Amino acid sequence: MTFSFERNVPVSRMVMISGFDLHSDFHVGLEQPVFVRAGESIDYERGDVVVTAPSGEQRRYSAGGSHWICRIGGRS
Repeated sequence: MTFSFERNVPVSRMVMISGFDLHSDFHVGLEQPVFVRAGESIDYERGDVVVTAPSGEQRRYSAGGSHWICRIGGRS
């Protein structure tokens, strides 16, 4: 599942993520799918995917790859 979200905003339900769009023009892929529980947030830092629990505890996962998404044309 590819997931679009606001950085560091808690998700409303448990999701399994294998990749996500960090911005409208940047995609992050994961080496293995990651479960993000309701209330946790997700971010991308220096090649790692960081899942943060409401308590502040963090889990780090290595991103399998990331790339800029080529967009043709301007914004509408």
